[in-house]
Amino acid sequence: MKDAEIIKKFLIKLSGRLMEWGKNDTAPALLAGLWNFLQMMEVLTIYDIDELFKMRDDLSDIMGINLGVV
Repeated sequence: MKDAEIIKKFLIKLSGRLMEWGKNDTAPALLAGLWNFLQMMEVLTIYDIDELFKMRDDLSDIMGINLGVV
């Protein structure tokens, strides 16, 4: 699989969108995935990993649901 195809699959997965049968990607889905990726990168420049895990645990307690690794 070429690098571009791997990146497209990654962006589609981040977008959370479902593709119609026979389509691998759409421009709106790729852009949505890119936006989510850029947001994730921004978060990683602001918070360290320990802070993110602490926030996950706090949210888990507040919401009463398991937000552990999927």
